[in-house]
Formats: sequence, structure tokens, C-alpha cells
Amino acid sequence: MLSARPCYLGTDFVPSGGKNTDFTPTQTPRLMRSSTLLLSVAAIATLSSSLHAQTRADSAGATVLSGFVVLHNSDTVAVESVSRTPTEVTGTIRFPVKGERMTYHLVIAPDETTPLVEVSAWRLSDPESRPARQQTRIIFKADSVAIDDITSNGMTTLVYPTMEGAVPYLNLSFGFLEQATMRAAHLARDTTTVPFFSLAGGQTAFGTVQRIGADSASVTLGQVQFRLQVGPEGQIQGGGIPAQQITVSRR
Repeated sequence: MLSARPCYLGTDFVPSGGKNTDFTPTQTPRLMRSSTLLLSVAAIATLSSSLHAQTRADSAGATVLSGFVVLHNSDTVAVESVSRTPTEVTGTIRFPVKGERMTYHLVIAPDETTPLVEVSAWRLSDPESRPARQQTRIIFKADSVAIDDITSNGMTTLVYPTMEGAVPYLNLSFGFLEQATMRAAHLARDTTTVPFFSLAGGQTAFGTVQRIGADSASVTLGQVQFRLQVGPEGQIQGGGIPAQQITVSRR
């Protein structure tokens, strides 16, 4: 089985020291009881339908196809393909070491926030026709995140606190991280503070995106610093995490 965590949505990369330092949470995630859920299942369905309708209506912009290969030293740890339009991002990411595969879909609102994220997960050995072992739908609304997690054991709905405008973060996915660098590019600031919501653990942490010249940027998240080459719109062209011997190349 895939991880039994209530919000399994990512493969944690543990650096050589053995401690995962991706996130220092600003708030402790909590499970809301059904009587205090901020978003009911019915509300999630209504919002999801509305967002999908918006995507179909507004997705006239050009589609950009890209991908990323992530190496730890010489070992491939993630291979990602990404399709991006002004209103949505879809992708597939494979983790050879963990033997897992995920697909994702992000809806991008007019203010460049991400109100809806959907992720499905399989083992790499699963045939393409096999139904997902886990399906997760994440709805961001103001300072809360509602999560529907569906497995063979049924559906669990959780609500976590976060920060308004938080960027969803999936570890080792540069398609997700690109949301932050593109937001920073559009704001045209030398340094942009961004709240990140970790899909792997339900934690929120503040990160910074700092522009370094015309074609480079750093993203600092907790104790982890990404050094990246970026395009004029903030597209990630390559880079990595030097302290962890991780490199990423765009393909």
C-alpha cells in the first residue's frame, strides 16, 4: 500500500543527514470534526464544478509542454511531464526509487492563486488501465484547506489551517514549485514572500523567492535553498538544491 498518512501526496526526499528539513510549520495541522468543517463535501463539489467550468471557458491561451528530470548525484529520483495553460496545469511525475507514479491537475484562478488541486497515485508497476490507488482533491478557500482523500478504505475529509494565497507544494515537483517562481516574476519584486502548503504533510511554511539578475532566482523554504535558472515569466529552466546534491534540468 501507499503511505497511510492522511494527507499522502508526495515522496519526501530525506537528505544525507537523515532529517527531512523541507518544512518548518507555521501552524500545527489539525483535523476538524464534521460539525466544524469549513467546507462540506457538497460545497467542495459545487466549487469544483465551478472551477472546471471556468477552466473550460478561459483556457484559450497557448499550452506550454515541458518536463523536468531530477537527479540526486547521478541517480534519477523524479521524472516529470507538465502541460501548462493560463488557467490550469496538469502533469505526471514518476519516482523510480520509491516505485510510485502520480498525476496532478491544478486550476489557476485569475489572481494566480490555486483554488483546486487534484492528485492521483499508483505504484510504478501498476498497469496504465488500473484505477488509482489513491485520489485526493484539495480545495483552498481563504485561510483553510479542505482535503478529500479516497482510497480502497473509503473517503476521509480533513480541513487544515493555512495562509490565504498559499502555493501548494509537492516535494520534488518543479511543476508545483514553478507556481511560486512565476508568481514572483509577475509581481516583479526583488524578494517575494510566499506561503507554501505541503501536500505531503498538511503543513504551511513561509518561503522566499529572490531574484538574482535577469535569469536566476533562489527559493528558500525552511532550511532548503533552491538555486534556479528562470525564464522571463518565471519558468524554471534548471538548477537544483546544491546542499543536497540535487540537480534539475528542463526538457
